[in-house]
Amino acid sequence: MTSNEDERVKKPFNPNEHITKLPQGNKPPSDYLEVKWRLVWFRDTNKVGTILTEIIEHNPEQETTATKLVWNDQTKRKEQVKITSQGWAMFRAIVTDDEGATAVGHGSEGKADFLDYVEKAETKAVGRALAMLGYGTQFTGDELAEGDRIVDAPVQRPQAEAKFDKEPEPKFVAPKTNGRVAANENQATLLTGRLKVPADWVPLLDFTKVKDGTTYGTSVGNRVINALLKAEKTDRNGYTANPDRFIQAAFEHEGLTVPVTGYALDPD
Repeated sequence: MTSNEDERVKKPFNPNEHITKLPQGNKPPSDYLEVKWRLVWFRDTNKVGTILTEIIEHNPEQETTATKLVWNDQTKRKEQVKITSQGWAMFRAIVTDDEGATAVGHGSEGKADFLDYVEKAETKAVGRALAMLGYGTQFTGDELAEGDRIVDAPVQRPQAEAKFDKEPEPKFVAPKTNGRVAANENQATLLTGRLKVPADWVPLLDFTKVKDGTTYGTSVGNRVINALLKAEKTDRNGYTANPDRFIQAAFEHEGLTVPVTGYALDPD
């Protein structure tokens, strides 16, 4: 192997070399790192890290709609057209790095937007989970909402150029509650809405862990979410009819003492 080849082999991955600019209408272009480069970055820095994906729901008959720009030969311009198609899927991705930090991301897509909507949903879930660990997207919240139908969301930053001279900045840190970091808005909505967890139980969950000043992914909170999602998928009718039994079991499995308010739980 020549010295130049050896240098290329040992050169660490530089995400700044793969940043793209996405137009945002009248706003300044947004920096965006495609999911494929996030994966390369993750593998370059984590030799034994894992990425697990699971399809949560797939309904090939569910109707989805999308608005797209289509060329009109008569008017000689692109016009917005509403497209309807059947097919929808949701994936969950769990990413764990070499230090044991874990993040969970969910992604859904419909066939009206992508013919390969199942694969796109999986890619979106992986991209969001990687973003939670600081690979590519430096902010959460509204920035993770889909814009212009890309697979994952871009980052809009005030700097003229994207720079990665230092380690990625910590991701969004939710307000602290009794020494714990509370669920962010998306996590709280999932818990109290779809999973039917009483709102006054949510503050019991710790959603982040910090190491050497860097905020990583989730711990107790997402373990509870994962347990409830699995219970819902395995026994959907039973979960819908009596969710409190599953919720209490998930909380107690993590050693959490639930408050007396909320559900009137069946001791059995």
